[in-house]
Amino acid sequence: MSNIYQVSVVIITPNPNLMTCPERFCNWVRNSQDPDHYVCLRCDRQKRLNQPDSIWTFIILFAIAFIVVIAIA
Repeated sequence: MSNIYQVSVVIITPNPNLMTCPERFCNWVRNSQDPDHYVCLRCDRQKRLNQPDSIWTFIILFAIAFIVVIAIA
């Protein structure tokens, strides 16, 4: 009895279309194994949903705190 194994090889290469593909023209497809992961079919750009953007959160919280401090003073 012989054992048969299937091996998958994924080669990641930089896509030259990445700089020429504006996000508004991307055809986003959802990864079936990870529902928060989307990939552009045109340029392989990736994005994740439900992942907080920490810099914007910091800026907004800082602005709110600044406004509250100014209002109290």
